[in-house]
Amino acid sequence: MDALEAAIFYQSTDNLGRDLAVLLATAAVGLVLGTVSLRRRLVDY
Repeated sequence: MDALEAAIFYQSTDNLGRDLAVLLATAAVGLVLGTVSLRRRLVDY
């Protein structure tokens, strides 16, 4: 998030790519874990 703040307040995008990659990776992991959890729950019933 440091790069996002920098882009907004300081017009700098030094770490924007890294922060966006981390954000997307975190979202992808959460989506995969949620999907696996939901599938297990549906199979159990």
